[in-house]
Amino acid sequence: MRDLREWTEIIERIKSYIRSLRSNLSYWRYYQWILFFVVVPLVNMVISLLPADILDKYFILHPSSPNIFSMFFSNYTHLALAHLSSNLTLYLISVLLIFTFEKRTHFFSWIAIGFLVGLPLYISFLTLWAFPILHITTNSAYGFSGITLAFFGYLFYLICQNGYQRFIDWFFARWKEEGSLEKLRLLYVISVLDYGMLILIFIFMIPFATFFREGSGAANGIAHLVGFTAGMLIPAGVDLKIEGFTLSKLIFILTVLVIVILSLIYVPLSLSHL
Repeated sequence: MRDLREWTEIIERIKSYIRSLRSNLSYWRYYQWILFFVVVPLVNMVISLLPADILDKYFILHPSSPNIFSMFFSNYTHLALAHLSSNLTLYLISVLLIFTFEKRTHFFSWIAIGFLVGLPLYISFLTLWAFPILHITTNSAYGFSGITLAFFGYLFYLICQNGYQRFIDWFFARWKEEGSLEKLRLLYVISVLDYGMLILIFIFMIPFATFFREGSGAANGIAHLVGFTAGMLIPAGVDLKIEGFTLSKLIFILTVLVIVILSLIYVPLSLSHL
């Protein structure tokens, strides 16, 4: 009977959590739905329909002859339907999940606008800087994947931070109550969780730092890594600025920075497969 009551309580908690997630969707204004679910995909689709000569001149980044237009618009350009659909699918899934979990609608909107407006030039600058150093000889770079992975990185931060913040709060509440032996056990638990989060982020980021064949060209590991990293670090940094110092945010930021360094070490290794 006791087990039945416990399972009933667990089920009720799950139902309550699902209802709270559904209510999160009501926080978002109609113009936010239109911007992220209509305007952004539409821009990508319209650009993909432009004539080939215009795309080549203004919308595809050529490392040998870049211009400000191609440096920005190349991040919204696709030449193949499969490339376009895969990027937009991951983007739409990521944004829908962010809308589900995130209650700070204006916080996300401003950061997302930064992704859409500021990140393209940043990705292109790093691409132009890194390709000669890595001896990458591709004659073009384009695609929405860097920006898509910024939104995926934001989602990853949101999920990690929500769960990790709750654990940190519980940990320090218990820390004040328990004796020395129990404190050692708690310290062991949080250490395991730290390493687990580090490994989890490492597993996610390594594929994004990889250069691999994609049709006649190669997937831009620099753009992927920069986008995913920015998606995690920018909201974490803004949160740290707004809310002040919290151990969970500091641990998250340091963990990401460590993984970025390891991923950058891995990048040259992936080039050997091209």
